[in-house]
Amino acid sequence: MHFIDNDQITIIPDSAADSDLARTIADQYDLEYSPNRQPSTPYRLVVSASTITLQLASTP
Repeated sequence: MHFIDNDQITIIPDSAADSDLARTIADQYDLEYSPNRQPSTPYRLVVSASTITLQLASTP
């Protein structure tokens, strides 16, 4: 089983309308928040009002 540490995840809103929700989740779980799709962490959670999607950031 693989666990992901909080410092490896960035919360990203799916659209500008989802920014407040994404920021609330980031604050609640002590995660990095970024409004753009190029975070510095290896994982990102893309948040919308109806879904949360875990994505692995592409590596060069």
